[in-house]
Amino acid sequence: MMVGLIIKLFFMAFILFFSIFILFISSRHKKELNDLGERKAIFIYLCFISVNCFVGSKVFDYEPLLWISLIGIIGINITLYPIKVLKKSKVVLLIAIVLIVFAALRVPTHPSSFEQYIHSKEGFECLLFFECAKLTTVIAEGDTLSTSVEILPVRESFYDWYLIFGKGYIELEGEQPFRAINFAGFWIEY
Repeated sequence: MMVGLIIKLFFMAFILFFSIFILFISSRHKKELNDLGERKAIFIYLCFISVNCFVGSKVFDYEPLLWISLIGIIGINITLYPIKVLKKSKVVLLIAIVLIVFAALRVPTHPSSFEQYIHSKEGFECLLFFECAKLTTVIAEGDTLSTSVEILPVRESFYDWYLIFGKGYIELEGEQPFRAINFAGFWIEY
């Protein structure tokens, strides 16, 4: 476990130094950057933040960094927008592609996310794929709380991942089926 963390830290340090080299030291794109004028510093900063937050979110499996990366990419597009070389259609297309990629990266690929959603919403705990526990809290006489656990077999369940959205379904014996669609990391019941 510690070795994996050290490898991740070294990889992230390499990405940080590489992005510093490309954006600040390399003279490969100096002419294009000078065309930005006074927006050059903001553009470089937003590129640095966007790239490193995106890579950091994937390396350390920490999704909030994707939001920072998305905001940086939108800022980059706003910074580039007034340039006469870019046409409006290119900017709109680029923003649409970024939003689609961002939505696709936020969709979970494993059914455990759907099970966590059901647990947080309905009070079911599905630790095994063939049965779930229904947790209910009852207030008895004398204001005492008691929790009852009922084991319910799973009749049918699936989770399908379709790149930009995911679809989950679970049917427990004696309960209404749960259906939800995940778009960009958010569950919506239908």
